[in-house]
Formats: sequence, C-alpha cells, structure tokens
Amino acid sequence: MSRKSLGIHLMNGLSYPQKFTLIGFLFAIPLTLVMYLLISEINSRVDFAQKEIYGNEYLRPLRQLRQYIPKLQLLNYQPLNTNLSLQDTIADLEAKIDANFQSLVYTDRQLGKELVSSEYFKKIYHNWQNFKLRRRQWSRETYDFVCQNLTEDINRLSAHVGDISNLILDPDLDTYYLMDATLLKIPEMQKNLSEIRLISQKNSLLSYAKPEKRAKLITLAGKLRELNHDLAINMEVGFSNNRHGNLRSKLSDKLTKFNSVVDLLTAQLDKLINPTAVVEYYAYLDGSDRVLDSSFELWDETSNELDFLLHKRIESFITEKILISVLVLISLLIVIYLFICSFLQKRYANCICPRRSLKKDGKWQCRSQNYFG
Repeated sequence: MSRKSLGIHLMNGLSYPQKFTLIGFLFAIPLTLVMYLLISEINSRVDFAQKEIYGNEYLRPLRQLRQYIPKLQLLNYQPLNTNLSLQDTIADLEAKIDANFQSLVYTDRQLGKELVSSEYFKKIYHNWQNFKLRRRQWSRETYDFVCQNLTEDINRLSAHVGDISNLILDPDLDTYYLMDATLLKIPEMQKNLSEIRLISQKNSLLSYAKPEKRAKLITLAGKLRELNHDLAINMEVGFSNNRHGNLRSKLSDKLTKFNSVVDLLTAQLDKLINPTAVVEYYAYLDGSDRVLDSSFELWDETSNELDFLLHKRIESFITEKILISVLVLISLLIVIYLFICSFLQKRYANCICPRRSLKKDGKWQCRSQNYFG
C-alpha cells in the first residue's frame, strides 16, 4: 500500500470529529513545545534579573563597611596629630560597624545560600570579632595590616557576590554600566582615596614628602584620574541607552559633582610631579574626605536606580509572558470555535444534502448520513 493510499485509508476510517481531533493534536504538539520553550526562556530571564536584585541587596551593607573600616584605620593615627579633628570616635565607628555586621548577618541568612556567600562572610565576621578583642594589644603596623585585610576581604566578597548574582553579566547597557559603577569603578576609586587619605594622615605634620611617598601619591592620582574618566564615559553610555529615561535626571548632578571633586583632588596631587612643589597633606586629607563622601552618595543613588531598572525589567518579562499566554489562549479558543462550527455545518449539510429525494411520513430525509464520508 502506498503512503498516499495509507493516508487516505486512515482518514476514511475516521469520523469527521476524529479527523479534526487528529489534525488538531498534530498541530498542538509543536505549538506546546514552542510555548514551553518560550515560557521557560522568559522565566529564566526573570530568575536572572531577580538574582541580580539579590546581589544588589547584598552589596548595600558591604558598602557601609567599606566606608567605616578605613575611617577606623585612619583614627588610629589621630594621636600623632591632635590638630586634626575627626567627627567620629573609635567607639562610634565600632558601634556602626557592629550594626552593619548585624544587618549583614540577616542578609546573609536570607541570601547566603542563593549567593554562596556564607563562608566568605563568616571569615570576615570572625576577623572583625578578633579585631575588637585584640586591637589594643597591637602596634600601629599590625592594626593597619588587619584593617587592610578586612577591607580586602570585603572587596573579595563584593566581587564574589557580583559574579554569583549575575550582576557582572548584565545584558542591558544602562544597567550594565550602573553595575560597573557600583561593583567596580566606585569601589576601586574609594580604595585609592582611602589610601591617599591614610598617607596624608600619617604624614600630616611633615612639610615635605619622601620620594617614595611622593611617587605613591602621584601613582594614586593617575589611577583616580583614569577611573574618573572611564566612569564618566561609561555612565554617559548608560544614560544614552536608558529607555525608561530616569537615569540622566536622577544621577547626572551627583555624577558631575563627583567628577568635579575628583578632578580638583588629582589636580592638587599632580603638582607633586615637580620635586620642588610643597606637599599639602592637609589639603589632600580634606580633599579625599570630600571625594569619599561624594562617592558614597553617588553609589547609593546608582544602586537605587539599578534596583529600579531590574524590577522594571522583571515587570516587562511578566507582562510579556501574560500577553503571550493570552494570545495563545485566544487562538486556541478560536480554533475550538471553528472546529465546533465546522462540525455543526457538517451535521447541517447532511440534512440538506442533494440526495434528500425520499419522503418518509411527509418529511424530507437524506439517503445517507455519511454522504461526506
């Protein structure tokens, strides 16, 4: 039996509803598969963006620690120069750091499994507790070493969270460059600024700088300038590719302010290239403080806008999924409706077929109810 005759034989052996059911089933299989793959892809994108939100949430208490621990390190050198007045005492800063660690404990309890961060966090928390217990026994060099290790561990945890939470893989230009600012550029600039501030604090009583200190400050200024330039360019790309139109109005002023104070500080440090230039440690200390304050303000606003855009992205994915589901459902209902109409038309056609020539009890009837096979 040929393939053609096999198909004809199969169709002739089926009733009219069975034929429609078979054809509908054969069309439903690929449609169901495509729908499943499409919905799965949308769900994976929602999960991807949600994980980025988790990462952004985890970075917030880490940002506070990056602000307070370098300040604590700086206070260790205040006794060398009582002319310098700092707003916070060691007890105040330790209380703030403890509060942030408690916030981080809660955050890690909620998100640690998702972000695989608990081991990193426990190590940092243990080192902090050890720091509080033993800091009075340490020399300034050991104190510095432990503070720097704490800061480096926090930066490593931030990088880990950025990797695991998909932030580093963000697919959109606007959110990618916001991530680049909060996870990479601004923290790196804060690290350089803290180093400039610490060098200035240690040497604030001197009117000169050793060649190695001068070279270090010049190097840090060069890094700051490069990062500041890159940050301005990258954020402009983000502004230009922001379809919601919220970034420029929200972040432009703070970004401009931050870029300006960084330029002022690097211009002051650039003078050190001249070996006869007077070293102005007080100016560097004051300038780096102002830049750091501005950097944390910019970080906070940028993080909030990143969170906003990620939530908007998830909303758009959910809307897209609902729209696709509704369209498929409507299409399915139309097909079912047409199937019913076709079946009813067939039944009606059987009753008015051309062979209705016989009368029974005074009424017309069809000779065969299977006229259409």
